[in-house]
Amino acid sequence: MPRLSLMMFLQFFVWGAWFVTLGAALGSNELAGSIGAAYGTAPLGAIFAPLFLGIIADRFFPSQIVMGVLFLVGGVLMYLAGNAAAAGDSELMVKLFLGHMLCYMPTLGLGNTIAFSHLSRIEFPKVRVWGTIGWIVAGLVVGFLGWSTNLNIFKLAAVSSLILGVYSFFLPHTPAPAKGQKVDIKALLMFDAWKLLAKPSFFVFILCSGLICVPLAYYYGLTSNYLTNAGFEQAASSMSIGQMSEIIFMLLIPFFFRKLGVKWMILVGMMAWVLRVTFSLHSELLIK
Repeated sequence: MPRLSLMMFLQFFVWGAWFVTLGAALGSNELAGSIGAAYGTAPLGAIFAPLFLGIIADRFFPSQIVMGVLFLVGGVLMYLAGNAAAAGDSELMVKLFLGHMLCYMPTLGLGNTIAFSHLSRIEFPKVRVWGTIGWIVAGLVVGFLGWSTNLNIFKLAAVSSLILGVYSFFLPHTPAPAKGQKVDIKALLMFDAWKLLAKPSFFVFILCSGLICVPLAYYYGLTSNYLTNAGFEQAASSMSIGQMSEIIFMLLIPFFFRKLGVKWMILVGMMAWVLRVTFSLHSELLIK
């Protein structure tokens, strides 16, 4: 379990190192016009990740090997994206961001596959919470180093990605979960999953999950710029303190699932989001 906890920690440290204050970093280096396109690479990566996982990663190679290769390639792309940003080449920077996210997003599924293959459902939340801790620590490191508006965040993400890439090869062996199975196009395109929308509880869950992602996009795209312009000296640290509330709710997930069910889980998730934003906007007082 310690090895998998470190995997989760580093995985979300890589993402949190640059994603939280990307807007402030680009805005402070005359690249404000590329903020939307840069953040838009994340959902594009997430859209195509299931196709990659279903066709290649789940059928031909052990999960930890695929994960290691993706983080190594993604780390190189992130480093090159930082160089492109420093050179003022926003078009190349966005393309390299897209390449990085196409490498990174599949690792979210791969990491869960590795964890669930070697852990019980009860143990998983105790390991997954280290991902949130990794994200928080990344924000604190960026803030304390004074890099919230500095392009060095890309180098930090690149180096940590390369470290995790090497570390992944030493994770527990996890054979390809769908090895030998035929490629099912309907399953890859998630046609079967759409049938679940006929269930009212699942439809409400998907609807609320989609709606809450709307303010989430604005939160990451604009908050770091807002805090920086408002005089916050450590925007990354401030935003990370707000996320600390999520750890409590994440550890309570097994209890709420058993006692309350999915509907109440939606309410708990919304409460966590409200607390996160509230703490983020007021955490400068704590830092001072």
